[in-house]
Amino acid sequence: FGKVDVKGGNSIDINGFAADVRASMAVIKGLTLSLDALYVSGRKKDADKEFGFTTAALYSVASSLNSRQGMMILRNDGNDWNSAYAYVYNPSNNYEDRFLGITGLFGNVRFPLPANFSGKVGLGTMYSAEKRAVNGNSYMGTEVNATLRCDVNKNTSISLNSAYAFTGDFYKVSAAQAAAST
Repeated sequence: FGKVDVKGGNSIDINGFAADVRASMAVIKGLTLSLDALYVSGRKKDADKEFGFTTAALYSVASSLNSRQGMMILRNDGNDWNSAYAYVYNPSNNYEDRFLGITGLFGNVRFPLPANFSGKVGLGTMYSAEKRAVNGNSYMGTEVNATLRCDVNKNTSISLNSAYAFTGDFYKVSAAQAAAST
């Protein structure tokens, strides 16, 4: 929280809150369950009046990467080194010049397989903390994913990843709504 003094203009309030709560438990040898809840506060006001949760990504091409949730489409995939296309890169979740924030619940099961193989299955759902101004919606989507991994040696692994996301109504915008929000 704080205030930005704008020369020749009105000052802008900055305030935001973020929490990431994670529980992980080894059920039996090699089988691990995890549950992750993520909340980043949002703001209903325009960004020139009030900033929400602010990250360095607002001022650069870099994103604020957080890949703990084990998703591949809803959130950044921490194992994707080349390029990734997540629904939300920056936890500020800026749309229509507003800091909307995010709310999500993510679960993962990791398990051993024969030889040097292991697997992971994940399920997650995500909402915008504030409703989108252009359409009044907040449901961003639900993802189901799976990974089959082979550890070739101590420093090398090969994985086959698959994911599918059911896109929420947050992204349903008509041409007229899109033009009005620009």
